[in-house]
Amino acid sequence: MGNTYVSQETIMHNAPKKAAPIRNLSLLALGSLTLAGCLGSGTGDIPSSIEIKTSGQSASDSPATPFTVTSVKPATPFSTTTANLAITPTVGTSTSTGSTSTNPFIVDATNLAALSGTGASSFSITPTLTSTSSSNNSTLSAQFYAALNTFFSNANLYGFLANYFNPSCQNAFGTFSPGNWPGACWRPFNSSSPFNRPIPANPTIASNSAQIVAWLNSGTGTPNDLQVIDDSVAPQLDYGHPTYYSSPTDPVFTVQYSYSWGASTTLPAGSTLRIPDAAKPAGGEDGHMTVVDQANGMVYSFWSVTSKPAGGGILQVGGGGAASINGTGISPNLQDTVGTTSAGYSNLAGIIRAQELIDGQINHALFVNISCSASTFVYPAVEVAYQCPNNPGIPNGTHFYLDYTLDEINALAVPNWKKTILRAMATYGMYVGDTSGPGGATWALEVESGQTYLSLGYPQPLVTFAQLNNIPFANGQQYRFPLQAGVDWTRLKVLDPCVAQGTCSN
Repeated sequence: MGNTYVSQETIMHNAPKKAAPIRNLSLLALGSLTLAGCLGSGTGDIPSSIEIKTSGQSASDSPATPFTVTSVKPATPFSTTTANLAITPTVGTSTSTGSTSTNPFIVDATNLAALSGTGASSFSITPTLTSTSSSNNSTLSAQFYAALNTFFSNANLYGFLANYFNPSCQNAFGTFSPGNWPGACWRPFNSSSPFNRPIPANPTIASNSAQIVAWLNSGTGTPNDLQVIDDSVAPQLDYGHPTYYSSPTDPVFTVQYSYSWGASTTLPAGSTLRIPDAAKPAGGEDGHMTVVDQANGMVYSFWSVTSKPAGGGILQVGGGGAASINGTGISPNLQDTVGTTSAGYSNLAGIIRAQELIDGQINHALFVNISCSASTFVYPAVEVAYQCPNNPGIPNGTHFYLDYTLDEINALAVPNWKKTILRAMATYGMYVGDTSGPGGATWALEVESGQTYLSLGYPQPLVTFAQLNNIPFANGQQYRFPLQAGVDWTRLKVLDPCVAQGTCSN
């Protein structure tokens, strides 16, 4: 009896409702699969080896199988030891004959690396013959192939993966922990937050909207690709906002500022908080880090974290701020910053989290970086950002939205992950929150830092998601999800600030 090696690229799907059969995995953007192996080796044995790849000839059609496939979630997802996934083909009814037959196989699948992050790259499946059968081995071999086909085409497999990567929406705030991440349907801050309010019908458009959008679209390759940094190989490129959910048993840290101007009245020097011991800031120059204290309901945002000793002590930071998870995520008095973005938003506001992109739902506005801004700011920002002479006047805090209906977006010939982002842009919009400076992208979206997971010993789900969607890996450092193609970006519009404030007269 041999092993079946299945590329990890075959075991993820962009939030499908029903998985495509093995002969057509177009929704995976991977093309057809090869099922290579011997259907009997002259002595009628079960295949000694089967390899499923993402190139070459697709598996041939097989007759309807009497097997169905169910899956069981491992007890220890993403553990550093082997995590077992039992996938058992069970007796079912053949759609072609209406008869049943005894299932001769149990398929035990052990993910050696793709989900446990131990460094290998294969998903192994070991078939076991559980009973003798009067059928010849060639028939059994064909049945095993049919069972594998069902294994890959059955929605239960993808339901398992959805549960594995995207925790249940039943995960409540206060229970989040490593391996028990917030689900895609969870969002921070209250429903009155400008990030969480849907754009009304016929919103008021800013008078200079056309000019600003023309400038945005004038840059080469705009919008910029959605960049997912692989923190295991290029942490120095990570300018994201890693987020950690603390517990009452985590070590206590005391905030100390490196610069007097970095302190905020929302988080004075000497403030204390609990942070997971293994938590690390992003590896880029900005050194951002976000901590959500589930005991007191506060979100602590930091910039330029330069020292975080093991076991607690002085947390040395360049800047900081705090906001209630039940608040709006912006300054309550429109003066004091609650985060360390240039606009003063909480670091948690507007970022695209892994669970959201994988599950296909983003229920909030997005955070957008632009290369430079005007010398002014508008609600909900409270500060200016980096200014440059070529900007036509985009104030920090500007609210954009994509003027598409959801039906139009769903009909676009673009990948599902892109539709997820576009739906958020059309429903909630996106807020300018920071600038990238000279040479930076004209505009780019903020995505969750992989350090959120890696520092705690877990794989980076967006890296896995990128691999499984065949996203280009640029310079061996980052995955670049191409946003530009297939969308009419001239349909971006700038909303009047009264929309975010909820004060428009119409």
